[in-house]
Amino acid sequence: MKRSISILMALAMVLCIFTGCGASSNLKDFNQSADMAVTEGFDGGWYDVSDDVEWIEEEWAVEDDVALEEAPMMPSVDKSPDTSGNVDADSLPASERKIIKNKSMDVQTTDLNAFVEELKKQVTALGGYIENSSNYKESADFTLRIPAENYDAFSAVVGNLGTVTYENEYIDDVTSQYIDIEARLKALRTEQESYLRLMEKAETVEEILQIQSYLSNVNYQIESYTAQLNSYKSKISYSTIRVNVVEVERVVTVTEKPTVFERISSRLSDNLYDIGEDAKDLFVDFVSSLPYIAIWAVIILVCVIILKLIFGNRKKKKAKSSLTNIQKPESEIK
Repeated sequence: MKRSISILMALAMVLCIFTGCGASSNLKDFNQSADMAVTEGFDGGWYDVSDDVEWIEEEWAVEDDVALEEAPMMPSVDKSPDTSGNVDADSLPASERKIIKNKSMDVQTTDLNAFVEELKKQVTALGGYIENSSNYKESADFTLRIPAENYDAFSAVVGNLGTVTYENEYIDDVTSQYIDIEARLKALRTEQESYLRLMEKAETVEEILQIQSYLSNVNYQIESYTAQLNSYKSKISYSTIRVNVVEVERVVTVTEKPTVFERISSRLSDNLYDIGEDAKDLFVDFVSSLPYIAIWAVIILVCVIILKLIFGNRKKKKAKSSLTNIQKPESEIK
């Protein structure tokens, strides 16, 4: 009986060993098949979808990190614009060039108030405006902004209102500067759009602050160049004309090349005018001084009367003394 039990136990142990080996072999084969399936992916005919989604998310994260790492290393905005594709300023026709016109005029008139009123009306009629003005007793200064297309017409109007004694015109061609600023703004706006796209992909506070720093610098430059461009546009579209008008009693006309007779006539007229003005001034001074003259005349008259009385008394005393001496006897005189 004991021997039979021992044999049965031995057989059971052998069976267990073989069963375990078979299970181990099956598990090994399953693991190898699973590894092959994962390795082959689509080629193996099946794959885990969640693994593929995780792989896509990882790829996006890598792309964003690379973009954000490269953003700080982007070169600063170049001060020289990209002139590729821009029109050469020298090749533009006269009608398309950017011209700033300025003029200064000195004018004489015999009626300052009438001149000023008519000048204001003409400025409004031609679409301009008065930028600055100063009025004095016998003169006035104006800084006027006139549309560029009415520049010549207004200059002629001023010449008709008074006599222009001095005129200086300054024309500034800013075509190159204008095109240069436009190119800079175009490059800066392109860079601005690039930073805005990076801002949409930024995830951390540090990345957002870093991009905002670069974006603020670009925005500041855009505002600065935009202000310069607007200033040019204003000066180009509206010309600046400065008018200094003086009220005179006699307008002096000046010709470019006067003849000998014109020079003689002009000088003779000037001398006669000066003599007449001097006579007027003398008469005005005399009349205005009459009160002082009257006072001095009274003082002088009183002094004369007093002196006459003094010297008259002395003469009378002397004559009386002489008469007394004559009437006395010779003995008394001795």
